[in-house]
Amino acid sequence: MSFKIFPRLCVYIAGILCVTGCASSTNREDYARNTILKMIPFKIDSLYGGSASYRFGCTGSPWQFLCSGIENYAPDYYLNKDKSVIGMNMYHEMANASSQKPDSNAIWRNIFFNKRQKRMLCVDRIVDNGRTKGYIYVLESEQKHTIGKTACMYDIIDIRNAELVGGWLNDARDRSVQKLFVSKETIPSPLSQYDYWKLILHADSTNDLGEMIKYYDTAFSVDKYIFPVHLSMVAERMLMLAENEKYEEYLRHRIKMEPDFYDVDNFYLPDDINKTYKERSEKYKYDLTLKTELERMLESDQRYRSQWRMVYNENPNDSLRYNKIGEAMWNTDQANLARVKELLASLGHYPSKEEVGEMATETPWLVIQHADIDTQAKYLPLLKDAATKGIIKMQLLAMLQDRIDVRNGKPQKYGTQYGPNGKLCPLLDKSKVNEWRKGVGLPELTEK
Repeated sequence: MSFKIFPRLCVYIAGILCVTGCASSTNREDYARNTILKMIPFKIDSLYGGSASYRFGCTGSPWQFLCSGIENYAPDYYLNKDKSVIGMNMYHEMANASSQKPDSNAIWRNIFFNKRQKRMLCVDRIVDNGRTKGYIYVLESEQKHTIGKTACMYDIIDIRNAELVGGWLNDARDRSVQKLFVSKETIPSPLSQYDYWKLILHADSTNDLGEMIKYYDTAFSVDKYIFPVHLSMVAERMLMLAENEKYEEYLRHRIKMEPDFYDVDNFYLPDDINKTYKERSEKYKYDLTLKTELERMLESDQRYRSQWRMVYNENPNDSLRYNKIGEAMWNTDQANLARVKELLASLGHYPSKEEVGEMATETPWLVIQHADIDTQAKYLPLLKDAATKGIIKMQLLAMLQDRIDVRNGKPQKYGTQYGPNGKLCPLLDKSKVNEWRKGVGLPELTEK
């Protein structure tokens, strides 16, 4: 888009400027927030995100804001769904809408300047369910008092740099159109772990950023089905795609879900998250490298099994794909098993909750549960010891014992194993199975 689409920008740069003072707060985020609020001539009820993770251009997180009602402050431009930008006067002429009010069909854009501090705000907003919401993009020249962690090297007020500023505004336009014009298609929230994995795998497979985020958001809408490590993995993907606000959002979700979750300090994160990380690291003192490796190993174990089940359930005649996923699953199992053996040998014990947290302690058990029978028998004493010490749940040990017995042609004690035909494998004692199950924390078995 040509810079000519922003004629008023040249006027602003030439001297029609909005000058404000700077906030005196010593806190970077408070200073940034106060500065932004002073530059915007209409009331904002909620302002969040942005400053601490901001990067030049649109590669970082813009600020997000909400107004409790419909904000009628006159826009400088209108952004349409096709990304076209129309100046206010032209829009009124085309639409005969001198009294036009904001709605959900167009984004209203305003541009505000602070000449002395060489700062520009691009404010994009839209009406949603009777409220005004939007994004605030900050562009500023390098100086002593910046409200982001980085600033551009050139003078954004200098008319000679208008084309560079125009390119930045185009980037902001693309982001706002993508974010604020939400597709009307609704995706059902997951009702099972199977549904959850379908959403995750769909999001993983698409290159359409809007579709990707929509499916991830839907998958993460029901906490009880979430693999917490997915929040970190998807957050990392968002960072690679320059979706810093989503990066931050998914990490906040995991922080809220897991009271003991933390990671290393990160320049891209706001101060409050890094502060939480530091506080939790001092409290839990996990081996983060080992914890992360085990959590991601568990995820890889379940990923291919989930894909395998989906192909089997939805297209059982697709033998080529079915076998290809089965081969990938087997290769992953072998790699995971080799690594678990190596880790157990180097540690000299089963990893404890104090070392890696609760979820990661299940990984060695799961990998061994999917291993050959000789490996299962070899590590059964170690897993019994881990269960006795409360490192893993007794029901996990029961599942491994049942699997070993069934593979050896013996009846199972706890009734956790089913054959290829979907039927329950023979029980050791039908009259006592539920008593035994209750003893290890398994629910009552109705099928006998």
